[in-house]
Amino acid sequence: MRREAHVFELVQQARQLVDAEAAGLVLGCPVPELRHPLLDLLLPHSHVSTGYYGSPELKPLLEQERVRALIDLAVQSGQVHSSNDCGILISNLEVRSLAVVPVEQPAGLLGLFLIVKSLLGAFSQGEHRLLDEYRQATAPDLERAVRDLYLDLMKTLIPGAGRRASPQIGATYSSLVEVTPHGSFDAVKSEFVSMVSHELRAPLTAIKGYAGLLQAYSVPGSFDMHAETEMTPERQQHYLHVIMEQVDHLEVIIADLLDISRIESGRLALRFSNVNIAQLCRRVTRLTQDRVDQQQPGKYHIRCDLDPGLPFVWADADRVEQVLQNLLDNALKYSPDGGLIEVLACVKQKPQQQQSPFSQEARLQEIIAGEERQEPLMMHITVRDYGIGIPDGQHSQLFKPYNRLMHPATASIPGIGLGLYITSKFVEAMQGEISLMSREAEGTSISFTLPLAGATMLLPQRNGTLTSAGEKSLVTST
Repeated sequence: MRREAHVFELVQQARQLVDAEAAGLVLGCPVPELRHPLLDLLLPHSHVSTGYYGSPELKPLLEQERVRALIDLAVQSGQVHSSNDCGILISNLEVRSLAVVPVEQPAGLLGLFLIVKSLLGAFSQGEHRLLDEYRQATAPDLERAVRDLYLDLMKTLIPGAGRRASPQIGATYSSLVEVTPHGSFDAVKSEFVSMVSHELRAPLTAIKGYAGLLQAYSVPGSFDMHAETEMTPERQQHYLHVIMEQVDHLEVIIADLLDISRIESGRLALRFSNVNIAQLCRRVTRLTQDRVDQQQPGKYHIRCDLDPGLPFVWADADRVEQVLQNLLDNALKYSPDGGLIEVLACVKQKPQQQQSPFSQEARLQEIIAGEERQEPLMMHITVRDYGIGIPDGQHSQLFKPYNRLMHPATASIPGIGLGLYITSKFVEAMQGEISLMSREAEGTSISFTLPLAGATMLLPQRNGTLTSAGEKSLVTST
């Protein structure tokens, strides 16, 4: 599943690079002499392209005669080819511009990206240049991904999987396997570095590509200045918009890495104050709704449902906002069909934890003496979506670092699996708790608690020391 997820990530990066509506990757090549030998191992009975990853609505394009002709041109020439006046309607998506991007290594052709835009004339010389640079940069990655997919397939054929592999396949498998201690620290570190590298490279590729286009267009004679390749104000604005969008994405990744460093080193700085939680929830909800409406108008409805007269909480306002934003972003990601997302808040008693026999006896004595101790009141905040949900077996994994939801609908969603881990650590550092309820195909609710302002005069640190509630800053060890 992880191997396939990486292939989907490559498709997503190609789509984002040119701000396209949809993209897909066809593994294979219709010309056997040009096909990479790894594909003959992965797709041994195929004489045509059969391995497909990406937007499912694009797969029927392969049956279109005009598209097959464009694919043949790209395969035979080894260059990016596009049609800027297709006029094909598939699955309610109007394909007006289509680019076919071959990806090859010295051993042969690995496959083709199909990239679709709903605008006429969307693929100019500038976009061709970006896609050409991307296909060359991503070819080694795709070759490794195809190799890993083959190795995963062979694991089901090697002894112990119900049917035996042929000696030839077994020998090929043995020659490709790299012996690495499974689960060792070095292996985990290597996987993490690889994951972060991919996440950083995608926005950097886009920034470098579009900045290069702006630079090239500014120099007379850099392109054959036909009408469709002129630098219009609209095209310039679009390029600048993509650059800023990718810079924002980089900032999020870097901020997550800095937060994880502070958490792992046990030095997380918090600035406590009285926080108007109702005001904060409404503001974050409104800003998120405005942002998604700019990108996909009408697709999502984010609703704030708060109990009236909510008291203030004692917390770090910036970290609470970050927690709420992380949870809303997750809800958006895992609701690919859109719909309702809710932010709920109310005051409830903290649930009683399971007690030892000794503590139960002490509690009985308190009740007899008329001094029964009440659990403190806490603010309960929930972000609820009605999206794809989470399989039962993955619930406990999502709050661990570098873990992401493994689901076909999320394979193309970028991320390094730190958001929920960082969120949980922030909540714990503010003396709260976080929990998840989800059913697959029905949606997910993630709830967290925060102490009320004035509920206690002392906040215990994780290391057991006490900090006055009047202080504005503390360092808590996690």
